[in-house]
Amino acid sequence: MARLAAHTGLGSSDQHVLREWCADGLIETVDAALANPYYTQEELSERLAKRWCPPMFGFPSRSRQLFDRWAHTRSELEEHTVTDRALDMAISAFAPGAQVVREGWVHTCAGFAAYDIKGPRAVGRDPLGAEISVARCLDVAQSPSSQLTSRALPAGSPCKRMPLHQPLGFRTDYRPTDFGRPQRASVKPPADPSWRSTQKVTASPRSSGR
Repeated sequence: MARLAAHTGLGSSDQHVLREWCADGLIETVDAALANPYYTQEELSERLAKRWCPPMFGFPSRSRQLFDRWAHTRSELEEHTVTDRALDMAISAFAPGAQVVREGWVHTCAGFAAYDIKGPRAVGRDPLGAEISVARCLDVAQSPSSQLTSRALPAGSPCKRMPLHQPLGFRTDYRPTDFGRPQRASVKPPADPSWRSTQKVTASPRSSGR
């Protein structure tokens, strides 16, 4: 520990506290990060960084990509990514019916898509990600179900539980149109919120449009 703390200004007492935390608290911190449903990162190092243990450095942000065609390889993922946005912006910017213009082509958002990289291949996966259980207490407020037990709720208070997801990626209807041509009507949001990339859309023959 003394070598790790060299030139940091940490005294012997601070080093002792850090040593004790590494021996005991570190394991609890790792377990808490793994059990927290709000951390959806698959790599342990990135999930711990989200919890600031260790501090985040060099990891990607919570950006989400918008794809304009099915991808089967790593290179196709890059080729068919229209743009990307941080998750809190993507859920509205890429909502069904929203339109994104890039390089003279209008892309209409229509659902979700996500891929796992396995060597040179891109393999489709569930784009909605892990489910987060949330309860909306009709007489109080909205709060994560995991925290309901710690809140003082009125006896008999009605609560409605609902599943939430943090989408891993978004997709268009795979039918971009020329920006200079009359635009077709935007697609309506799907009635079924579970609609995702497992439903194929027939794309009209075209060049990559890039």
